[in-house]
Amino acid sequence: MKTFTEDTRCVWMTSNVVEYRLCDKQFECERCEFDRVMRNCAYSGEKSVLSEKKTEDIDKIDLLLDGLMYEHYNERLIYLPNSLVLDELSDQTFRLSLSSFAVHFLDNVFTVVPGRQGTEIRKGQPCLMLSGAWGGMTVNSPIHFLYQDKSDDSIQRDQAHWVIGIIEAEKNEIARECLSQQEWQQQIIELSRMLIQHKIQHPGTDRTADDVEHKIQHLYQRIGTEDYLSMLKVLFRQKIKIRSV
Repeated sequence: MKTFTEDTRCVWMTSNVVEYRLCDKQFECERCEFDRVMRNCAYSGEKSVLSEKKTEDIDKIDLLLDGLMYEHYNERLIYLPNSLVLDELSDQTFRLSLSSFAVHFLDNVFTVVPGRQGTEIRKGQPCLMLSGAWGGMTVNSPIHFLYQDKSDDSIQRDQAHWVIGIIEAEKNEIARECLSQQEWQQQIIELSRMLIQHKIQHPGTDRTADDVEHKIQHLYQRIGTEDYLSMLKVLFRQKIKIRSV
C-alpha cells in the first residue's frame, strides 16, 4: 500500500515538467530551488535562501539553480540559438557574446574563438570552441557573419556575457533566427528540469566519491561528465536550419 508521500506529486510532476520521484524536500515547495526558478521569485524581490551561506558550502546544483532564478529576458538584446547573444552597436554591427545563463554552466573551461579579424563565418560553421577537464564542445553559428574585431583567441570574461567579438551581420537573417521570449524561457525550464532531476536521483554531496576529503569545485564533478555534457548540448547543440539558396 502506498503512503501519502508516495502518492503526492507537485505541480511540476503533475504537468510532466519533471519526472515523478519522491521529493527530497518532502513536497515543501517553498524550500525547493526548482520551484523558485519556475515561479521566478526574483521579480517579487524575494531574498535568496542561499545568500546567508558561504558559496563553498552550497551544493553546486543549488548554486546553479539559484543563479538561473535571477535570469531575465532583456529586450535590448537579441537571443540566438546555441546560447549566443547579440547587442546592436550600429547598423549591421553587433557585439557577439555567450548568454549569461550559459556562463553559469561553464566552469574550469578554456575557450578558443576561431578566425581573425576579417574572417567570414558561415551559418553552421564553428564560431567558438570550448574545452576543459570534462572534454570539449564546438559551438556552431546560427547566422552568417564577418568578424570585425577580435583581440585574441580567448573570449573576454570580465562580465556576465562573455564577449566573443564584434561582428557584421545582416539584420534580416538575424530576425529569422532570433529566439522569442517563450523559446528563451523554455531553455531555462529544460536546464532547470535536468538539474532538479539529477538532484532528486543523486542527493547532494560536495565531496567526490573516491576521496571524502576532496571538495568538489565544479559542476561536472558534482553531476558527472556524461550528464554535464548532456546539459552543454542543450545549451550549444541546438539544431540549426540550413536553408537552400
